[in-house]
Amino acid sequence: MLDQFETGARTCEQCDQGWLSLAADTEHTSPTSPTSSPTTLRLRCPIRHADCDWAVAQRRHRLRLIGFGDQHLNVTLDQVRTPEARAAIGTYLAEIDANITAGKGLWLWGPVGTGKTSVLSILAQRMLRWEPNAGYRLALIDAAQLSRFEELRQTLEIDWWCRCPFLLYDDLGSEGRHDWILSTLLRIADERWRSGRATIVTTNIPYTERQRADWRPYARILDRWTDASRTTVVQLAGKGWRQ
Repeated sequence: MLDQFETGARTCEQCDQGWLSLAADTEHTSPTSPTSSPTTLRLRCPIRHADCDWAVAQRRHRLRLIGFGDQHLNVTLDQVRTPEARAAIGTYLAEIDANITAGKGLWLWGPVGTGKTSVLSILAQRMLRWEPNAGYRLALIDAAQLSRFEELRQTLEIDWWCRCPFLLYDDLGSEGRHDWILSTLLRIADERWRSGRATIVTTNIPYTERQRADWRPYARILDRWTDASRTTVVQLAGKGWRQ
């Protein structure tokens, strides 16, 4: 490897822990070029690409902006208590580029308090890492949020939920069964299914009981979000995270 001075690299202005090298595929940019070239160059810091303090702080800030609470900012995959679930989620994360390209998602189900929202945070953290091709734009919806939107009949955000590359939907089944909510959910599910966009859903609805009569209003929504060709079903069980 060439010495950092031979490549014209310099100390990272953000984390002050690594030196910058020339790159063209990252978000780590500098307002000035380290060379005399008139071309604007992007700079890459190998430390920031990992987990320097600056990168972690930025990722937490972005998680808050998306809608995660402070209790979900520091969770890790190791905290998932069910071995089968931990393995399935780990496999999905390891193949995240291919999964998003193919529009493949996850259906995370289990009782209250088993860490479903925390798993969404783990997935979001991976999306927001400062690594090449990993800065996917994503959105988080929770059931209460959709209920509030029913009152406002706002459509701009809903259009984005249909189009964003990576959607996290938290607590399906608790948003209420009003006609507007169900039709909006169906629109989101259908448009994302037809366009091949990845969706991660958490719910208390037992996967094995999704055909029950009391879940019939969700039938067409579940049909799209549990499509076996695009969705990996993961059960979260065990002692609740809040206990």
